[in-house]
Order: sequence, then C-alpha cells, then structure tokens
Amino acid sequence: MAVTDKKIHKDAKVALQPISVSLVTAISQTDLKAFAFKPGYEFEIVSVQTFCSAEAGTVTADVKIGTVSALASPANFTAGTRVDATLSATVLNRRGTSASELNVHYTTDATGSLTNGRVIIVIRPRPLNQEA
Repeated sequence: MAVTDKKIHKDAKVALQPISVSLVTAISQTDLKAFAFKPGYEFEIVSVQTFCSAEAGTVTADVKIGTVSALASPANFTAGTRVDATLSATVLNRRGTSASELNVHYTTDATGSLTNGRVIIVIRPRPLNQEA
C-alpha cells in the first residue's frame, strides 16, 4: 500500500518533525522573540522540551503559534537535564494553519543566562488519516 499525504495515522511516529532551536540569551529580557518559523502546512505541536548544559539565574521559554502560547506555562531549564514542558490543555492553542508562524520567546532575570540552551519542538501535520 502506497503512503500518500495525510493517509498516515495521527499517532504514527513517522509523521513527527522535531525542530531544534538554539537559544542564545541576554539578561533582563521579557518575552523576547528569539526564533520564528513558518512550517507552511497545518500542524499540531506534540511536545516541547528544553535542555541546557548550564544555567545562571532564571530563564524560561515560551512556544507560541502567532501570539498564543502553546504551553500551560513557560518552560523551565535545568542544567544537564532534558525537561518536558506542559502543553496547553486547549487543543486549539497547539494547532496552527498553513499561514501560522511558530515562535520561541524567552524571559530572563537580571542574571539569567544559558550555556548550550535548546528548545525542541515536535510538530506533526494535520489533519491526518481519520482526524477531524
């Protein structure tokens, strides 16, 4: 059986696309946009993870579709540890259209900085097979 666009089950791992964002921070920033990407197709955010090798002060990241956060609250960083962010309970906050922009914003305190900071966003196209 041939695989064609959108004939893949919505839970198929082959449909997942990770986007790794290198995060270079500056101190005393509030909701600063550090990354923007337009996938060009309807998508849904499946997971968001953070990682850094070192952290000073407080740094948080937010993943937004346009101006709407896809997270329940900004994601934290813990040095040397992959951290899973909590996605918004509102499904529509995690879904984008073909015209939507996927953005990463960050906030730092007066001493906030990261070494090797990363935000990993996993998206998938939608709708997929038998999905509304």
